[in-house]
Amino acid sequence: MSKMKLLIPACFIAFFACSCSEKVTGTTEDENTVVAQGDSSSSEDTPVSEPVEQITGSSSSAGKTPGSTETIVPHIYAIIDTNTREISIGGEYGGIGGVGCSGFGSTDTASTSTTNLITLDSVLAGRIEVLTQGGMSKDEADTTAKWELLSAIGADSILREHPGVDTKFIDYALDYIFGGTTKSEFFKDVAETFAKNGTLEKKHYCNFSNLWDSQHNMTFRELNTYYPRTISSNTFPSYVIYDNTAYTARGCAGGMSRPIPTFIVNNVARKCFDIPYCTTDLKDSIRIGEYMTDTVGIGNIRFICRETGWDTPTEKEVYTYQKPCDKEGKYIGTARLDSVYACSLDSGWYKAETIDIVTRDVPCDKHGKLLNHPDNEMITYVCRTEPFCRHYEGYTPNAPCMDTGWDYASKNDIEMSKTECTADGQTQQSTRDPNMYYVCQDGNWSEFYNRPCDTDNKRIKIINEKVWTNFTEYICYNKTWRPTYEWHTDYPAEYYFNPKIDYGTFTDPRDNYAYHTVEFKGRTWIAENMKYAGFAEDELAKETRCLDDSCKNVGRFYSVNVAGKVCPEGWNLPDSSDILSLGTRQPETEYNISQLGGTGSSYSAPDTYGLSFILSGRIIDTDQPYSPWQGYTALLWMNESNEKGERLIAKVGYYEVEFWGYYTDPQTYRNTYPDTDPTAFTDQTFLAVRCVKK
Repeated sequence: MSKMKLLIPACFIAFFACSCSEKVTGTTEDENTVVAQGDSSSSEDTPVSEPVEQITGSSSSAGKTPGSTETIVPHIYAIIDTNTREISIGGEYGGIGGVGCSGFGSTDTASTSTTNLITLDSVLAGRIEVLTQGGMSKDEADTTAKWELLSAIGADSILREHPGVDTKFIDYALDYIFGGTTKSEFFKDVAETFAKNGTLEKKHYCNFSNLWDSQHNMTFRELNTYYPRTISSNTFPSYVIYDNTAYTARGCAGGMSRPIPTFIVNNVARKCFDIPYCTTDLKDSIRIGEYMTDTVGIGNIRFICRETGWDTPTEKEVYTYQKPCDKEGKYIGTARLDSVYACSLDSGWYKAETIDIVTRDVPCDKHGKLLNHPDNEMITYVCRTEPFCRHYEGYTPNAPCMDTGWDYASKNDIEMSKTECTADGQTQQSTRDPNMYYVCQDGNWSEFYNRPCDTDNKRIKIINEKVWTNFTEYICYNKTWRPTYEWHTDYPAEYYFNPKIDYGTFTDPRDNYAYHTVEFKGRTWIAENMKYAGFAEDELAKETRCLDDSCKNVGRFYSVNVAGKVCPEGWNLPDSSDILSLGTRQPETEYNISQLGGTGSSYSAPDTYGLSFILSGRIIDTDQPYSPWQGYTALLWMNESNEKGERLIAKVGYYEVEFWGYYTDPQTYRNTYPDTDPTAFTDQTFLAVRCVKK
């Protein structure tokens, strides 16, 4: 077994020589020669002082020969204080994060007795056995194995700078880095490799979830359940945490109360990315590391050296790194077009809006005056001399409002800047969009949909607006232009149909209500939700519901108990083949939806075939007349049912068509639809009905 001499300053508490009940607080400035097994990752990371002839140790080294392997025990770096202490983010050791029983940053209260959690002892056990079989005493083997492990993962360097760390926090760090359970195959490989070689491969301590997610089909618990997803911020790599619940009681409201010593874990991460140890000389410097395997990498990760070690830099630190703030108003662009970092000679770099920096010395003296961004031809600013709220590209949270000043220019501002608005009611066609026109009022141009309209149910489709899809349609209702994608029940029933479709009609002989019908793929559909209310008085009150339109516009909602009685003679509830004919995914499904009634986003449905499905969702009971599904999906009772009164449900939406169902047995529902809440449909759930001709 080869041995290497390491020259090590003895400036730490002698943890390795102490039992778990001891706490040594003395230090010495003498230099010590220590013999250790294997290589040390710290030999290149941290400068080592010149040795002195005399080795001064603790009392446990009395009588030992300087330079012998026995001197390892009192002189290897002392890092551990066995008294528990609470450490919070930004604390003495660079922060410890975690979600425990008592909240963020709490210390371990219950998990010390939990089995199968990874600890320092569980990692060292196999290596100590190998070393003792090779002739070392148990104390020497214990100390040597500790030194080898800390060197292997790169933790020795930072622990020199922060002596007196509680043993538990070493356990916490190892448990986090190595996966959270001694029962995993991954940890078994870690322990076997370390026992045999006294060192580890990168794959063992660079066990990042970014890599394992894509390379291995392994079960690991959700990081947010037991640990924070990241160490310091979302740019730091996060480790795979294997599911320990199969081997041990979860306890403490379902999770372990084990904080993460970020000062240790971050330093291990920097070694994975071949970043040097964070020293005083490197303070405030930013390094970029990349960790790759043969098949995949997790990309470039930025590290910044702080007093507490490597950490994630802030956005400002990244963008302003090594750029002097030497001129008032000097600015640096960011990935966001609407923000920059600007220089203040009084306070340094600060985050600002691009518009404020670019327009700083440009007078806003004429309404409609335009100014192009000097570095980005896609951005134009406009001077407003009337009150406004500034919005960048349609929506800006907490947009500032002001009486006058520079604003982001809209298409209107750019198109109409050279056309004089001389008389109210004057119109001007857009040069970019044949469906857009502008209206002059009070001396200013405005898009037509911001002005009153004069013909109810008139519709205009705007093609080139900056919206989620290719067009937005506006409809005139009560002298006001309104986007058709809004969900409400205000519009009369006639508005829900496509005005370009030649619908048929069917009059229900039971109540003489005339329904629109439409032919689609060889089937005749009633193209609107049924409104039939011809039930017994008690059934009507118990088994049907209306929204606040009193069922006049979007139709009536029915319980499972009466769904089969709604369609008139000669018509049925749709079966599976009827629903499948609608398509199951885009682009087919988007053609089925009414142009009115909401699609969950700011665009309009085309209603190409005139089926005009209204996204009316469900009604749960009279105390909750609306549900989150209204405006997003049409839920329809289907023809398939059984003797238990259970019935299939069609979910018809803009993006997809699916089959759901009502079941009297919740477990049957869970087995059939495992991703859906079994309480979503009960005998108190009311859905719309569409009928198909037999």
